[in-house]
Amino acid sequence: MPDNLAIVSKVIRDLPEHSDTEVRMDSKLKEDLDMDSLDVVDLLVALEDSLHISMDDKSVEDIKTVGQLVEYLDKVSPNG
Repeated sequence: MPDNLAIVSKVIRDLPEHSDTEVRMDSKLKEDLDMDSLDVVDLLVALEDSLHISMDDKSVEDIKTVGQLVEYLDKVSPNG
């Protein structure tokens, strides 16, 4: 089973201007990680590509924290 927190952390750190970001389960994407809406879209697309999944826009629009994102990935990942 993939460690979705590790995957999310790596993808966030691969985004421009986030290479030194500390990522925790309770980190808020916008407030704590200083991600704007484009960063969030880039994050979701990168996660879809790396996990070979498709995320439903309606399902992810209410995700505010890394923990919520990891929980969502645990549900939709083939190995989750």
